[in-house]
Amino acid sequence: MPECSADIGDLAVGETVTVQCSTVLWGPLTNTATATGTDPFGTPTEGEASATTTLVASGTGTPGFWKNHEDVWPIADDIVLIGDWNHNWECDGDETCLELSQDEALAALGTPARGDMTWNLARALIAAWLNVT
Repeated sequence: MPECSADIGDLAVGETVTVQCSTVLWGPLTNTATATGTDPFGTPTEGEASATTTLVASGTGTPGFWKNHEDVWPIADDIVLIGDWNHNWECDGDETCLELSQDEALAALGTPARGDMTWNLARALIAAWLNVT
């Protein structure tokens, strides 16, 4: 996932600051803000708030796109979990899943068919799953 951070220094009471980042996003993004300070009695205090946003991708990445852009794969722990329809990174409920490491999926995406349509199907399946995740 992309990273963006900013040390904004001291803020006056009621002051706000906006931090902007630009990146390619293909999955959930959690923004976390942390504030530290000292209360009127001199006691150090800290607070944190987070919000998660999930964007819906356009679903147009080809096998070649995914082979060459592994940094934007919408996966957790370098695992492609095909069949995880509720997208909770677990195979549960009525889901039947195929688990591939990112390296295994990349190898399949890079294997020429040479007459074996199994590789064409594997490439299409992996790309399709990454498009809908």
